[in-house]
Amino acid sequence: MTHFSGIPRGNPAASSDTIRRQILLLNYLEKKGRESKQLSFLAHIEMDDVKRKALFVCLGNSCRSPIAEGVFQKTVNKMAQGHLWEIDSAGIADWNVGYPPTNRAQNTMKRHDVPYNNVGRHITLEDFNNFDFIFGMDESNMKDLREMAPEGSKAKIFLLGEFDPEGETIIRDPYFDNHARGFEKCYEQVVRSSKGFLEWLAQRDDM
Repeated sequence: MTHFSGIPRGNPAASSDTIRRQILLLNYLEKKGRESKQLSFLAHIEMDDVKRKALFVCLGNSCRSPIAEGVFQKTVNKMAQGHLWEIDSAGIADWNVGYPPTNRAQNTMKRHDVPYNNVGRHITLEDFNNFDFIFGMDESNMKDLREMAPEGSKAKIFLLGEFDPEGETIIRDPYFDNHARGFEKCYEQVVRSSKGFLEWLAQRDDM
């Protein structure tokens, strides 16, 4: 069976080319100020049915990683690729297990129409084999993740901000801020980094 482009299903180049075209189209329509519903026509484009799994991790799973989880989900949904991703977030520490993100994190997501209804959880050793990609928010997260990762585990561990085209590699931790600006900064960084990662992934034929 072939794609509409005539490239056989399962060909990595076909998948990457399709993602690349979708990202370019998404950026074009956003620049034109179109509503996200206008992207729904992308749903007819055939893609491989193998799900990719991404886990976003910060210290407490109360601010940065929930925002990253929600933003990434919204981004792939707008690309009509939500069904091809399994997305979650977790904390290095366990103090927010079972609780929703902080009110300020939730308010930030609501302001930007980012749906979210998850609760905090603690990262587990199994996550390193259940997920394809694990993203830390800062160097401390990365150190902890690398130390925790079982030898030979499959997850690729990245600093999320490495994919920020503006070069801000450390995602702002707004937990101790007494204003909303830090949360807005965190949100903006995560939006750029999510798109940057997807653009990078579209160039790869080995993931």
